[in-house]
This record gives sequence, structure tokens and C-alpha cells, in this order.
Amino acid sequence: MAAAVVTAASTSQLATARVLDFALDGTTLTLHDRHNVRQGCTNHPVPAWAQAFLRAAAFTHLLATAERSSRLFADPLGARGLPSLRDFAEHLRIRPSQPRLR
Repeated sequence: MAAAVVTAASTSQLATARVLDFALDGTTLTLHDRHNVRQGCTNHPVPAWAQAFLRAAAFTHLLATAERSSRLFADPLGARGLPSLRDFAEHLRIRPSQPRLR
């Protein structure tokens, strides 16, 4: 959620981030252009309030998988039935309801 707020990126672009794309000092997050829409990768500054959340995600991956190349926003613990990012944001009332795509 913090990465979505900080970067204003789509969920498909957020899915490109790997653990190693989050800077060791926590100040930047690199997102990749899987479909070549933006013509390259983008480094996003991470404000202090979001660094703790992204560090928690990165360290959870490292502890669970021991791999820096795993996707940062995939669930390394294999939980089932988690809501989508959009649904979670709407439930918290931090994103207005959107019409469903057909």
C-alpha cells in the first residue's frame, strides 16, 4: 500500500519490483517497464514514513526466501484469500470505489 501511494504506479508496474530494487538505505524504489510503455525503469524516492513499511516487506522476503531477486510485492509466506490491493484500499476508504471492468 505504501509503495502504491508513494509511486502512484499501477499494480502491474508495482509487480515488477524485486527485493533488490529497494535501496539498502530505504530511500528509493525502482520500478521496471515490463511492457515498454515508459521506455525504461523509474527510480522513486521513498519518504521516511514509507521506508519502515517497505523495509518490513523486503526483510520478510529475505527471511522467507533468502532471495533478493524475488518479487517485493508478492506474498512470500503463501497466504490464501488476501484481498487485492484495490479492494483493500477501498475497504480502508483511502481509495474511492471504482466501477468494475467487464
